[in-house]
Amino acid sequence: MTITLAEAKVRVARLLDDAAGARFDATLDIERSLRTWQHEVMRHAVLQGAANLQATEQVTSSSAGVLDLTSLDPLTIISIAQVQGTRRLRVDPAQVRSVQYARAAVDTFEVVYVPRPAFPSSPSAAFLWGPDATSRPTYDEALCVAAAASLKPIEGEEVPGLVRLRDELFASIANDPDMPACEVAPMRLSRRGRLGGRSGLVWYLRAPDTVQIADA
Repeated sequence: MTITLAEAKVRVARLLDDAAGARFDATLDIERSLRTWQHEVMRHAVLQGAANLQATEQVTSSSAGVLDLTSLDPLTIISIAQVQGTRRLRVDPAQVRSVQYARAAVDTFEVVYVPRPAFPSSPSAAFLWGPDATSRPTYDEALCVAAAASLKPIEGEEVPGLVRLRDELFASIANDPDMPACEVAPMRLSRRGRLGGRSGLVWYLRAPDTVQIADA
């Protein structure tokens, strides 16, 4: 069962005991909070091991070792591996300051990432989760409660009951029957190949959708 944007706004208002909209602008305050917490729910689910939120794509770098991930629009990058035939060689994340030389070569890399969720485009559009765009009621409720808790309706202070409920729902995401358990690791076996050790390369973000590959 899905929840639409309009229904989510009503749910948040009722959680705030403000169904008439006397204290909050349902278009601005509540919608802004829903946008923010949609991403946070996704990030939390990934930290809990939500493998069904992840997608895998192969991307070819430029001659300057740059991966353009604009078309993927990643919320979070889980891992990157260099593709060599049937082998996948691990590329480790690095701090920009530790990088000496960018890789001046064209290579193919396998990127495991979490796609950024699309916010409902209209009041009647539903919140959908993961690359398969499915309904997840546990995520919907966590989203609405977190959005309500963040609005701090009483003199700028958090409402303890809402905060406790938010934390309980976030914890329940790990037990969601629709979320197969997994361990989020820097690199895993690929369906299209086998893990072949380290590549001797590192990666770091130059921009939210741009990755630089460099020699370790």
